[in-house]
Amino acid sequence: MWFIVSVFRQREKSVVKQLKARLSSSGSMQNIADNIHEIKWESHAPKGYIFINAESIFDVEKLCGIRQFNIGKAKGVKKILGQTTIEEVENAFTIPDLSSWLEVGGEYIITDGAFKNERVCVESVNEKENVASVYLMDAAVALTLTVSTDDLRVDRRSL
Repeated sequence: MWFIVSVFRQREKSVVKQLKARLSSSGSMQNIADNIHEIKWESHAPKGYIFINAESIFDVEKLCGIRQFNIGKAKGVKKILGQTTIEEVENAFTIPDLSSWLEVGGEYIITDGAFKNERVCVESVNEKENVASVYLMDAAVALTLTVSTDDLRVDRRSL
C-alpha cells in the first residue's frame, strides 16, 4: 500500500534521506524494515509530499515517529495524509508536456528566475526543447527572452 506523507516544502530530499537512514540503522526500526518497501520522491513531483510503500499505516507512523514509539519525530515530517493507489503515485511522478498548452500570443507570468512575476506574451514555442520565446509586456524597452515552459503560468487577469 502507498501512503502520502506531508513534509515541509524544500525539505523533501532531506526527509527521504533521513527516513532511509532510520531504516538502515540497527535498533527499533529493524522490526519494520522488511515492511517498508520504498520511499519515493523526485524533484518534479508535487512539492511538500513524499510517498512511502509499506505494509500498513502503523509501519509508516513508526518510521516517521508520528506516534509515541520512544523515538523522535523525523525532522521535516508534518503528518501522514492517508493511503493512495499506485496509479496516483505514478501520475505524480510523470512530467507533463507543458509546451502543448501554450498559445502563441497568450499572456503568461514567469514563475522563476530574474524576471519572476513579470507578465509576458508568447511569440513562439519550441516543443522539442520545452522552451518558449516571450517578450515582457510591462517593460519600457522591448525585451525578448527564452524561458522554460515549466517557468510559465497563465495570467488570470487576461482571462
